[in-house]
Amino acid sequence: MITLNAVTSHLNLEHAFNFDDVLRANIRSRNQPQQVAEESYICANLDILDFVGNAQLNADKLIHYPVLCRELRKAECYPFYRAKIDINHLASDRSRGIKQLIQGLQALDVLLEAHRQQKSVFDAQVNNLIAIHGQHKVMPIYQGCKPVCTWDHGLNALRKTRQWIIKISGVKYAFYLRDQKFGAKHALYVLTEHGLLATHRIGAHMSNSDLINARFIGGVINTPILAFRCASSYKHKGSRYYLDLHTDKLYHKLSEVKALAVEYAGSNYKINIIEGSE
Repeated sequence: MITLNAVTSHLNLEHAFNFDDVLRANIRSRNQPQQVAEESYICANLDILDFVGNAQLNADKLIHYPVLCRELRKAECYPFYRAKIDINHLASDRSRGIKQLIQGLQALDVLLEAHRQQKSVFDAQVNNLIAIHGQHKVMPIYQGCKPVCTWDHGLNALRKTRQWIIKISGVKYAFYLRDQKFGAKHALYVLTEHGLLATHRIGAHMSNSDLINARFIGGVINTPILAFRCASSYKHKGSRYYLDLHTDKLYHKLSEVKALAVEYAGSNYKINIIEGSE
C-alpha cells in the first residue's frame, strides 16, 4: 500500500528561487579594471519546479502497482509541476530602492497564487489516482525482455546487453537507458539494479562491490523472479543473484529458484538468462 504524505508543497515565495541567482551582478569592468563599475543586472524568468502529489514514486516501486503506473504515465503533470514567470521588472525595482523591490515581490507572490491553485488541481488528481490504484500490491510477473541498441556503435559492441526493455505484468520498463527518451517521466519507466537490490543485500550477504557491479541478465518468465550478475569485468565470472519481487528475497542457487518457479507457475515457467550479459 502506498502512503500519502501529510504535507503538500504550496510554492512558497521564499523557497521558489534564489534572488542572487536571478539578478547576477557584474562588479568589475574589463576595460577599466581599476575603476569600480556600476552594478548591472541580468534578468531571467522565474523557473518554478515542484513535486506533484503527496508521494514521490518511481519505477522501482511501481512494479507492484501496474495500473497506477500506466495512469501516472498518462497524467498531464507528473512527477513535476513546471512553470515560468517573467520577473524583468525586479531589476528596475531593485535599482530604485527597497520599497519598490518589496512591492515587486508582493506582486510576484500574487502571480504565484494562480500557479498554487493550478498545482493544487494536479495534486488532487495524482493523489486520487494513488488512493484508487495504490491500495493493494500486485504480484509482479516477469514476461520477457529485449535488448536496446543505440546510435553509439562502439557502446553496442562493448556492452551489447546492458540496455534492456523488459515487460512486467503487462507494463514495459527499461534498464539503463542512456538518453532521456521519456523526459520528465523518465523515473516512471527506468528501473535500476541498485534500487531493486539495495534493500535486500544485507540478508543475502551481498557485498558493496557486488551491489555496485550488479547487472540485469534476465529472469524466470511467468514468475516474479529477476536475475542479476555481479562481476567487476566481462572476464570475471562473478556471482549471480535471483530476486523474488513478490517476497523481496534474494537467492544464490539456481536449484532453489527452479523449485520456487514451480510453486509460482507450475510447468509454465521458463528460465530466461542471457549468457554473457554484462
